[in-house]
Amino acid sequence: MRMLGFATLLILFWANAALAVEVACRSVDDTVAVQTAIDTAKGSRGVVTLPVGTCAVRTLDLTGSSGMTLRGQGRNVTHVRPIQDAVPALIDLTDAYFVTLQDFTLGQGPDGSYLAPYVGILMAFGPQAVTNVNTIERVFVSGYWRLAALGIYGACCSSVRDSQFWNYWPAYTVAILGDQALGPDFRSAHLPLGAPPGSVPMWTFSAVEIHSTTPVPALYLRWTNAFTFVGGGVFGPGCLILQSQTPQVALTLLGLLYSSDTTGPTAIYC
Repeated sequence: MRMLGFATLLILFWANAALAVEVACRSVDDTVAVQTAIDTAKGSRGVVTLPVGTCAVRTLDLTGSSGMTLRGQGRNVTHVRPIQDAVPALIDLTDAYFVTLQDFTLGQGPDGSYLAPYVGILMAFGPQAVTNVNTIERVFVSGYWRLAALGIYGACCSSVRDSQFWNYWPAYTVAILGDQALGPDFRSAHLPLGAPPGSVPMWTFSAVEIHSTTPVPALYLRWTNAFTFVGGGVFGPGCLILQSQTPQVALTLLGLLYSSDTTGPTAIYC
């Protein structure tokens, strides 16, 4: 009986062990190498580890992922940069759940190129409408984004921690949380977006900085509900937080730093 119990323990441990996949990037076009690792880890609670240096990609498809982690070696240590202009999203988490993005920089590379995807990280409801309980942690997103560095559509119950988002493109915003139509360019290249659920509930930003370099709202909230922003800050030359929704919401802002070049009550919140 003791041997049977020991064997059962080993089997359970093996069944619950996370699959670990390491990627080697050559900084020219690493899309296939990184995407192959992601596809291997999808649905298996796998961990994809990116190396020190630069991974050059067209787009990364994490749609439909469950329980996986995409992890670098640290901000400004692992750099994921775009090599194709005007793609819908550099990282696409449509219909992904229990997914973690961790410890890397996303955006322009050291070559100074000005390629501009529409969205840096897209987290959206797709046909299955299951996007929830995702985490972005210690990720630095900086570059030229035609719509937003972070785009959230319909997804719920997730968190962003100890991260920064910068947008140098004179367009929409830096970070957007919304459940209504945001224009035809706000989309996934891999799945159709699903019907909005009526709100974007229970998001938490902790020690997050949002930086706009042009006179557009840094943070655009549309039909958010139970949104909490603790620590960090919102910075830019225009209106910092734009809210477009019904007033019956729970919006909690604690310990934020604000910096705006405009004056008056609408400089921070409008």
